[in-house]
Amino acid sequence: MSLRAPARQEPDFGKLNKWRCKWGKDGSHVYVLDGFSGTCTSACLHALKTIRNVRVVCIDKDHSLDYVRSFIPSKYWDKVLYIQDDIRQLDKRKLLSKIQAVWPKAEYCHFIHLHLSPSCRTYSRADRGISRHRNRDGTPLTVRAKDDDSALRHAVRLVLEIHKCCPTACITIENPAS
Repeated sequence: MSLRAPARQEPDFGKLNKWRCKWGKDGSHVYVLDGFSGTCTSACLHALKTIRNVRVVCIDKDHSLDYVRSFIPSKYWDKVLYIQDDIRQLDKRKLLSKIQAVWPKAEYCHFIHLHLSPSCRTYSRADRGISRHRNRDGTPLTVRAKDDDSALRHAVRLVLEIHKCCPTACITIENPAS
């Protein structure tokens, strides 16, 4: 009787296999996308601290690069591409061109995590009802909430388009109690 575990087999993704890359096994880079990244201390910083060969693409319209760098240790700066832009101005092609301007060998098939964390100002009940951005059913009451809804819809479409190129990547969208 053998107590050895069976050999690990790669999962069969059928037609999706043509998009899979052999990332990371030869020291090549893997990528994380952090949309609505704020201070870049959520998915970005976690990836930088836990994945040796990672590069992170952060997108946020509200903060400058200098502001964001104050939250990220300088040893990681060369691993972060910060795009200060409204995510609604980006499509799959435009985003990849911005990424490849810094990292020419980057491709969407190298992405392992696609993360969005939309505005806590309008998507969270953490303010205990003070902001009054939404009705009880979640419908937007303010221009800011409507604007954030538009940005989130676009970001989700963008992430789903990118995910077609990296079907094994993890997609996460977070926000406190909303």
